[in-house]
This record gives sequence, C-alpha cells and structure tokens, in this order.
Amino acid sequence: MSRVLDYFMNLKNQKSHIQKIESYIEIRKKDYYENIYKFFKEKKISSVIDVGGATGDFAFHGPENIKFLSTDISKDLIKIAKETRSKKNINFMVDDILKTSIKEKFEAVLMLGTLATISNLSAVLKELCNLSSKYILIHSCINRYEFDTLISHKRSSESNENYRIFNIFSFKSLETELMINNFKVIKLEKFKMKNTLKQVDSPTRLTNYHVDINGEKSLINQIGLILDEYLIIAKKN
Repeated sequence: MSRVLDYFMNLKNQKSHIQKIESYIEIRKKDYYENIYKFFKEKKISSVIDVGGATGDFAFHGPENIKFLSTDISKDLIKIAKETRSKKNINFMVDDILKTSIKEKFEAVLMLGTLATISNLSAVLKELCNLSSKYILIHSCINRYEFDTLISHKRSSESNENYRIFNIFSFKSLETELMINNFKVIKLEKFKMKNTLKQVDSPTRLTNYHVDINGEKSLINQIGLILDEYLIIAKKN
C-alpha cells in the first residue's frame, strides 16, 4: 500500500509530456478549430485566452476581430510563436496556469489538447474558471465512464526520473469541478477527426495514430490507450 501512496504523492514531480520543439515549427490547423470558431461567431465572442496554446496555431487561424492571448509554460514555444505567428490581434505570453499573474477576464477560456498533461485537475480548472467571464471550452481525450486514469510513461532507455504524465480524466470529474466553480456544461460533443493519422515508424517517439476497431476509426498511441476526443463547453452560471 505504501508504494501506491508514494506514487500518487509524487505525481506532482513528474514531467508533462513535451514533444520535440521542431515538431511545432510548421503552422497547422486542426480539424476541430472551425467548430470553435463557429461557436465564437454565434456567441459574438470578442476576447479569448488559449491556455497551453503552444505556438499559437489556434489563435493564428482564428477570426481577426477577436482579441487573443495565447499562453504556454514553454519559453521556446512562445519564442517560435512570436517569430512565426504574430498578428495585430494576438498576444503571446509565457505563463504557468497554476502560478498565473493574469488578472484580466476573457469571454472564452480554452484548454485544447493540454488536459492530459496535468495531474491536479481541480486546481487547473479553478484557475481556468477564474479567467472566464462567460465560457470554458476544453478539447481533450476523456473517459465517459466514472474513472480518472493517471498514467506515467517513459522510454525504456530512460531513468525513472524521466517519467511523464499522460492522464485521461472522466467527464464526471470535469463536470463536478466546473460546477464547483459555478460553470455548467452546455455541450458535450464527441469529435471524430476527418484526417487519418498514420503510425510514425519510431520506437522512441510517442504519437497518436488511427487504427480500425470493430469497423470504426479509433485513435490510439504506443502506450496502449484508445483516445476518445470530446469538445466540452461550459457556461458561467
């Protein structure tokens, strides 16, 4: 039992999953971006913060009548963003959501594809809610059953100090934490990627790719996870 407790107590010391900086140079537009831009237009959103936005691809492709702030904990990624994605309506900032110095409120607060890299769900969602005056939008792999999965992984050649986080939280936990912070989920939509991702032929690089499971295109990765992606939209009460 003590080993199990030690594992969970040490989660905070594990590293987040960080891909190679080179993989962020190319400007990309993910399939689900347009769904969110459409929501912004319907709700007449004028200010957005993208937390954990990496090199700012989402803001770069977004409507130019919206004021964007794209943040990331990585100085290298923000440097790339400023050099390659700069626009008049976008600001970039190095920021840790758990130690954020941002006081401004935004009509929409985003966390896209970043939730799997955190371990303290309640603390992160509290800070996201503090930044929002209207909406929270989360795109992530989630578990529709009532299980939160806290996963550690490393390459077999690495030492134990190099374990990284890749967690999948349940919708129930997300909904509960949002409710505690006075937000109500108004939309839960399963996302199916239009493009098909092929497996990268590399024994040391963790990537997502598609396989056929029971006649359905499913997203998996090399650590054996089936990844069901959802878009969650919550509105402030």
